[in-house]
Amino acid sequence: MGAHAYLKINNLIIYDWRDIYPTDQAMMIFNNNSFVKKDRLFKIKNSVVINRLSMLGINYEKCKKEFEEQDFEVTKNELIKFRDLIISYEEYDEDIYIIHFSYLAYKNYFVKRCLIDEKDINLDYESKCNFLLKKFKDEKKIDDPDVDYSVGYRKKEQFLNFLYILCKLADKNSYLKLDIWDQESQGYYPALNSLIDSDKQWYLEFRNNDYNYQIIVLTEGSSDSRILEMTMKRAFPEYRDLFFFEDFDKSGHNIPSGGASQTANYVKFLKSIGYKQKVIAVFDNDIEGCKQINHLKQISLKYKNFKIIHYPDRPFAKNYKVELNGNEKEANINGKGLFLEMYIAENLNPNFMPKLCEIKKDDEVNYKFTNKKEKDKLKKEYNNWINTNNKTKILKYNLGVVSIIQELLKEAES
Repeated sequence: MGAHAYLKINNLIIYDWRDIYPTDQAMMIFNNNSFVKKDRLFKIKNSVVINRLSMLGINYEKCKKEFEEQDFEVTKNELIKFRDLIISYEEYDEDIYIIHFSYLAYKNYFVKRCLIDEKDINLDYESKCNFLLKKFKDEKKIDDPDVDYSVGYRKKEQFLNFLYILCKLADKNSYLKLDIWDQESQGYYPALNSLIDSDKQWYLEFRNNDYNYQIIVLTEGSSDSRILEMTMKRAFPEYRDLFFFEDFDKSGHNIPSGGASQTANYVKFLKSIGYKQKVIAVFDNDIEGCKQINHLKQISLKYKNFKIIHYPDRPFAKNYKVELNGNEKEANINGKGLFLEMYIAENLNPNFMPKLCEIKKDDEVNYKFTNKKEKDKLKKEYNNWINTNNKTKILKYNLGVVSIIQELLKEAES
């Protein structure tokens, strides 16, 4: 029969591939930041799968509608036996009927099949759930070279809709599992194995895949990316794999990191190569950052997958104490001098903010730190703070760096 790869929710097989390399399908679901690996079994929480599919534009109402619109062939005996699962049908020939399944019936049987203990499964539930799964897994017998037979659906989107429905029906703490033991042991599965064993190979492969679900986040500096990524992982673990924080110091790109203009150049580069996935370029909330945002305005208007923003305005920045010619004054530094370190300081202790001095040049007002060493000190302190506090404490107040992450999540959904 050949080798198999199985996709399961808990222990219920919802799909199996035979004698093929389901690399594309696996890459839609798993990545090196989200799955748990044990031998040749890979598992990922349903909640993470649902978030990921949502980023691909899959949603509940759309899935339910498409679910009930899909047509399947059944025999006359099957029609009689499973009539309660069917919302409409029409006769195709003497013994074959074209039918449409009821989503509510499917939900009813699938949930009961997943939740009931193996030894207590009612044979009626068992047979009806297996009948439904088989119909959705069976290959469509269509003589069309453009049809993708690899998952038994005419389009990969149908497979994603099917998977979304199953994950929504199962408990949110359930696991989606990919079992490739049989495939790998017989040498049928080198492609996925290379992806999983090599971060670099995975990076190259999934970045070129049509179903790259990750959103690229660009910042003005590598330290900014690392701080945002660290905060995302700690405070929003359920979303951490949905974002790829570009770190130019590690990525191997020939574009130097540091500064708003370099970030803007990379946005222009991605646009020039026709990059299709979502990109969020987030600049400092200062004069130079706002200038670059204005320069990129046409890109963000014309290409909807590019989001160009700055760090969010903060209430404390409206009346910020700054030094001018040796005297202290208050100024609104939103859009003028609100740097990442200020957001960090807000998380650590809002009562002790960095000191800035105001500089006027050619009628333009700029701000800079009076103590440059304070910038590095704040980052080190934040690193310790984020790693020693739990999620509840970090999220207790929507302050500082957390407010930036909230802004990224909002842009991701728009």
